[in-house]
Amino acid sequence: MISTVVDTTDSYNAQKKLQLAKNRFDLAARATSDAVWEWNLSEDELYWGDGYKRLFGYNSKNNMVSRDFWESKIHPNDLKPFFDSLQEALDDKTLSKWTFDYRFQNLEGNYANVRENIVIVRNVSGDPIRLVGALQDITKPLKRENHLNLLEKLIDGTNDAILVTEVKSDSFLESEIVYANSSFQNLFGFKISEIIGSTPRDIYVSIKNEDDFEKLDDKLSHWESVNVDVISLTQNQLEFWNNLSITPIFDDQGWYTHWMIVNRNVNDLKTNAEKSELLTFTHQAFQGGEYLESIFCKISLKIEDLVRSHICQFWLLNHYSKDLSKFLELRDGKLVNIKSEISNFNSEDFAMDIFNSGSSSFKIHKEESDSESEIKTSFGFEIKSHGECLGVVILSFKDTYSREETLRSIFDEFSIQLANEISRKRTEKEMQAFFEYTPDLMCKAEKENLLTKVSKRTCEHLGYTEKEMLSISYLTFVKEEDREKAKALLDTARNNEGNHSSELQIVTKNAQILRIEWTAFSLENSDDIFCIGRDVTALKENLSNINTEIEKFRIIAETVKDAVWDFDLVTEKMSWGIGLKKLFGYDPDDFGVAEEVWLEKIHPKDRKRVKTSFDSVLQNMNKKEWIDEYKFRKKDGSYANVYDRGKIIKDESGKPIKMVGSMQDISEFRQYENLLESLNRRLILKTESLSKSNKDLEEFAYIASHDLQEPLRMVTGFLTRLEQKYAGKLDEKAQEYINFAVDGAKRMRQIINGLLNFSKVGRNDLPLSKVDVNSVIKDVEILLHEAIEAKGAKIEVGKLPVIDTVEDELKEVFLNLIDNSIKYSRPDSLPKIKIDYEELKKHHLFSVEDNGLGISKEYFNKIFRIFQRLHGQSEYSGTGIGLAIVEKIITNFKGEVSVESELGKGSKFLIKLPKKSIDNEKPSDS
Repeated sequence: MISTVVDTTDSYNAQKKLQLAKNRFDLAARATSDAVWEWNLSEDELYWGDGYKRLFGYNSKNNMVSRDFWESKIHPNDLKPFFDSLQEALDDKTLSKWTFDYRFQNLEGNYANVRENIVIVRNVSGDPIRLVGALQDITKPLKRENHLNLLEKLIDGTNDAILVTEVKSDSFLESEIVYANSSFQNLFGFKISEIIGSTPRDIYVSIKNEDDFEKLDDKLSHWESVNVDVISLTQNQLEFWNNLSITPIFDDQGWYTHWMIVNRNVNDLKTNAEKSELLTFTHQAFQGGEYLESIFCKISLKIEDLVRSHICQFWLLNHYSKDLSKFLELRDGKLVNIKSEISNFNSEDFAMDIFNSGSSSFKIHKEESDSESEIKTSFGFEIKSHGECLGVVILSFKDTYSREETLRSIFDEFSIQLANEISRKRTEKEMQAFFEYTPDLMCKAEKENLLTKVSKRTCEHLGYTEKEMLSISYLTFVKEEDREKAKALLDTARNNEGNHSSELQIVTKNAQILRIEWTAFSLENSDDIFCIGRDVTALKENLSNINTEIEKFRIIAETVKDAVWDFDLVTEKMSWGIGLKKLFGYDPDDFGVAEEVWLEKIHPKDRKRVKTSFDSVLQNMNKKEWIDEYKFRKKDGSYANVYDRGKIIKDESGKPIKMVGSMQDISEFRQYENLLESLNRRLILKTESLSKSNKDLEEFAYIASHDLQEPLRMVTGFLTRLEQKYAGKLDEKAQEYINFAVDGAKRMRQIINGLLNFSKVGRNDLPLSKVDVNSVIKDVEILLHEAIEAKGAKIEVGKLPVIDTVEDELKEVFLNLIDNSIKYSRPDSLPKIKIDYEELKKHHLFSVEDNGLGISKEYFNKIFRIFQRLHGQSEYSGTGIGLAIVEKIITNFKGEVSVESELGKGSKFLIKLPKKSIDNEKPSDS
């Protein structure tokens, strides 16, 4: 036997080491979450670890797969880039590691995003001989990364200013800022790099909002979300209203790790809300009977609450001297001596600068003192409306960052409303004074024949005291023969609409008989009668004398033989008496009225001379009469010698307006002429007296309504004091009487205010301006805010134009119409009001439609008359003046107002206004 023994120790040891390495490789492959593989480059098979089954679902025999199978699982679009990059790495002998991201197909046919991490094993020459790789499934991390990138882009691109802080303690203000988007930088002005690492306290907290943020921080310490409006400052110390939405963020374990803060600039919204609130408050403050000082105190406190002012001053222009002086000052809500001054601020000079310039002003004060009360900024504006300045308001602040544009936005419209309210208050005071001194007689009578109110002038004119006139029946002052007529007048006024007049003989205290022309009217559903009287005693006497002279003229013209004539020089018409027929055969009615007819009858030889004489007398201001003799042709063709004499009647300026004369043959001519002259003079006086009476009556409503307010306020005040002082001491009936009296006074005030508004319409020739009707409706909604909320009214506004008109008067029209729609709504449904517009060729057509009670057709014209009401005072409040004001304003605009309505279905008011231009203020041709 021949045998060969080979020493395989080295081979055995190598094989053993290889098996050990393979076991270690398998153990490592099982331990990792990756899919581990190995590839001997000299072979076409790869070794796949168990991770391929775990991650991708593949089972392989003995963990071996072919290269072709492996390549088939790589996404076709990634295959070439994968092997190109791998080959490049293999060729680079310096590389021992290579990484590549691509898509790998799992057993179900879906592709996963994977990351290949390969170790390149090289021989001593640097050539690659083996690859060991670990394949990671990065699908979820990649999606998460893409999601985070998208989320960051969205946050960075949103208009909201986003801030993220990391929790360091229970205090939100002490957390650390870790993120801010670009919108935060745009809003606050800070560079993002400057604020990263700082705290919310550094960014948000200032002297002006420190208390607000301390309260906010306390709430956030309990990890609650908050949404609140606070004052914030930009990097340049400009303040704005910031809507802060702060939300805590917690991790998967429930630990709070971050705060997310969303910032929104709501300055415009907040400013508009504050402006609306101030306008409403101011309007309400002026509704009572308080003095201006009390009203200004309330308004000052409201302003301080809204804009956090330190000082509020009111400077008013003296109504008579036109001097500007400080009227009232509040400092930190307390009334101070108006002569006091702030340490570093001469407010009088500031007020005068605003008054002289006619515009608002923002002033930053120099730091001259360390006093705690030292002011840093002041803002002042005029109290001005319709071009008239009534005063100046100055607001002072302890900080330097109050935003000027915000203050202007709030107070520009407020200044106009304040001026209007002050003017109205002063007008009411003047009305009250006028009532005491009006030359007309005024009183109010009740059903029991008693007077409940008389003017001072009435008492003086009749010689009685006010107490005497209010304590006995008004019939006592009427002459007995006229008492039935007096009762009939009041009954007629009480039971019928409109004004009713009658002349009554009134007995004064000294038994003198006066003839008084009374006009009486009543309010619907009221037994009270309002009476206005004018003493026409002297007028009646004059009329009687005139009638006597006219009768004398008629008798003379019929009985004398003279041809009496009357030449109206204004109309150039000549009239003749019956003597023309008796003397000359001409019928006066057929003779003609022209001067030429008379001249044509004069003898040709005399005609030129008579005409010259006649004209020269009229042209000579010193001449009072014309006398001439001439031949006058009679109807039968013959001429008569006449002695013609005419008396010239002139007006107050000396201009001839009439000549009255006669052609006569006898001496009675002079007497006849004098009678005619006396007659015509009395006619002129009568005409002038009647004209003055009409003018005085026209002014009455406006002037009288001023003076009615103060006695009403006095009555209401004393009744209120009486009620308070004797509370619990009066029986139920007495209390009821007091309530009736107070209610009557309030209704009287409503009537007077209505009369005032009615009389104001058309009194001032106000200029046109461009008026946005949409803004007018918004202002009306602000003024009627309480009524709208109380009734749950819904107002739908169509597309309204900008027109040339008088804004305040148009606002008064819509205010009355919308107020009526709310007031006269059906109890079973919420008020719905629709305001619309239609453009016509030459007119604007507006409509205000509601779903209210509706109006019967027979009342369509009645509702536009003053003091006309369709419902009782107990059912619906009101004065019956609102629609009369609407009709008067629209008529002054040369427009038309009408109504379409059906009972129970609502009403539709139509307003037709001519198109006007600011340049010519006439209807447009377009």
